[in-house]
Amino acid sequence: MSLSRSAPDIAMITDLRALARALGGEVSNGQVLAPGPGHSPKDRSLCVKLDSGAPDGFVTNSFAGDDAIVCRDHVRSKAGLPAFKPNGNGKRHRASDDTIERALMAVVAKQTDGKPKGKIVAIYDYKDADGALLYQVCRYEPKRFVHRQPDGKGGWINKGSERRVIYRWPELIKFPDATTFITEGEKDANNVAALDLTATTVASGKWTQDCINALTGRDCWIIQDVDIGGAGDRKARNTAKHLHGVAKSIKIVRLPGLTGDPGNKDVSDWLEQGHSKDELIEVCASTPDWSPDDASAPDSDAQDEAAAESDFQQTETVIQSSGKFIAAYEPPDYLIDGLLQRRFCYSLTAHTGRGKTALALLIAVHVALGRPLAGRDVEQGRVLMFAGENPTDVRQRWIAMSQQMDFDGDTISAHFIPGRFKISALIKRIRTEVAALGGVSAVDYRHQCGLFRRRRRE
Repeated sequence: MSLSRSAPDIAMITDLRALARALGGEVSNGQVLAPGPGHSPKDRSLCVKLDSGAPDGFVTNSFAGDDAIVCRDHVRSKAGLPAFKPNGNGKRHRASDDTIERALMAVVAKQTDGKPKGKIVAIYDYKDADGALLYQVCRYEPKRFVHRQPDGKGGWINKGSERRVIYRWPELIKFPDATTFITEGEKDANNVAALDLTATTVASGKWTQDCINALTGRDCWIIQDVDIGGAGDRKARNTAKHLHGVAKSIKIVRLPGLTGDPGNKDVSDWLEQGHSKDELIEVCASTPDWSPDDASAPDSDAQDEAAAESDFQQTETVIQSSGKFIAAYEPPDYLIDGLLQRRFCYSLTAHTGRGKTALALLIAVHVALGRPLAGRDVEQGRVLMFAGENPTDVRQRWIAMSQQMDFDGDTISAHFIPGRFKISALIKRIRTEVAALGGVSAVDYRHQCGLFRRRRRE
């Protein structure tokens, strides 16, 4: 059984992930991409593959043209293996599997002490309407965002709060009639607020009903980030759709001069370039109000492609240097650390009776409760499961799990859609009900063949 891979690869994946942590990189397509010797932490010019037949148990390739021996020694050093010693005939000894495993695990153990990796460079407080702290979003360097909440004893629990609220909520309440600037991130919201304007955002772009209700009756100006490929445009339209029918008015504003290049992507970059508060207000005020049928807010794939092409036309060149290309790298946003990323689709496959349903339900429980899974941090979130085949069996398993894992089956943050149906016939209702729940962090489809049907050819 595996996640999108065949069973024989499981041991390799485990070793690769440990090696990736030791090297400060990540696993991609059965190999490790990591910084080369002497390169910056964002660099991914070094490729490492495990090979039991290779002298060191692995092979390296440098896309930056670094010396092969230097690269291998760099990997050995980072992985905690002993330095290379000639065997007397000019050849290299291959370290034993046991030596490699023990050394690698020792390095990883030092890096995974239960605390987020890196150094905190910014902390953003999320408070309720009365000003009580609910949770914080911590930005780490290398770039990574971690949610934490008070443990009630003066310390912190590194997991997100089930309740999500809007950023700077108490400040918004002080000015109920003020136009609200909505940015893509907390740093941008703070920089706009520093201009004596009302600004906010939501953590990880997740709009809950609390967040939406906080902007009822307000004029909302959404400041769009500019990203090559159109991600900022899509996020801005998603925000507008959530606020439609709730906000008094909505604008989606693209600041002139932003290109999507590093240092020229968002309102913070724009203000750092010397633009003033008056210029920001003037650009926003002159932007037409957004509406769902606005031609500037397309929904079809073809129109999205046209928007992406327009973004490319804003840049100096379509072809990017290696430095510019990797500068846009965004680190993984994990729901289950090192295992499941947000906004990704995973396929869990195995023969009948091998435990697919049991594993899916186990993952659902850990996400819904925010409990660590196999030593990995899990961010708490709402789960939706499509019990497409034999919902009675799923109910029985769920009741048994509630007893074995000691959770309340009536109140746990998990929801189910039982039975088989044509998903296209109910997708609008499902979206509406998911929005009413406040969104979900994970969705599990059981037996997709019963949900996605095609007409038979005559």
